[in-house]
Amino acid sequence: MAFRKPGSQALLYGFLLFAGLLMQSLQAVGLETDLAQRVSEYRLENGMKVLMVERHQAPIVSLNMTYRVGSVNERTGMTGVAHLFEHMAFKGTPTLGSRDYDKERPLLAEMERIDEAIRLEETKGASADADRIEKLKGRFRELEQEAQGFVVNNEIGELYYKHGGVGFNAGTSRDFTRYTISLPSNRLPLWAAIESGRMSNTVLREFYKEKAVVLEERRQRVDNQPAGKLSEVFLSTAFQAHPYGLPT
Repeated sequence: MAFRKPGSQALLYGFLLFAGLLMQSLQAVGLETDLAQRVSEYRLENGMKVLMVERHQAPIVSLNMTYRVGSVNERTGMTGVAHLFEHMAFKGTPTLGSRDYDKERPLLAEMERIDEAIRLEETKGASADADRIEKLKGRFRELEQEAQGFVVNNEIGELYYKHGGVGFNAGTSRDFTRYTISLPSNRLPLWAAIESGRMSNTVLREFYKEKAVVLEERRQRVDNQPAGKLSEVFLSTAFQAHPYGLPT
């Protein structure tokens, strides 16, 4: 089979394609440089760094709260805490997420005490008192059901949505945890009030239910996924003396 040399038309198409790709690359570099120049940086009295880019195309503010804490801050034998706390931060505060926190609080404290008693008894192994464990679990279920009666599900999210919020979400990585939301710009004070409250005074309500949710996420993403298992084994081998090697 004979091969033809590319004609002038083919060369022209090739040149135009190359020129188009080159222009896109140059534009991307220009946009990146322009964006970096538009970033304003501030430092609040509490030490928080604020990075802001003004865009006046729409009266919207998009917020990304990033904390320098993740699974890298955990230690062997106590992993998954960063991910679990990310979930708990959606459960509310003393003023959001509860119908009556003064009545809910002692129930949560009693549930924690009973859970510790159950785990302590179970550590005894064969000599553990099975009847006592069963009674404690029964009492725990009663308290959990009673505490559930005070819970207002997703009150923070509903409050955001009521005021035009979208993209209310969060994510945890090895190095950071972030919380995101977009709101009408005149609702910025609402965001500041909610976030300062839930980050400084989160109530660990529905803790045991949410712990089960996090464990189920792990089963789906790691235990039942060959790629997830491979990634975990690879990291534990590559980072034997670094927290990056710990499971999350």
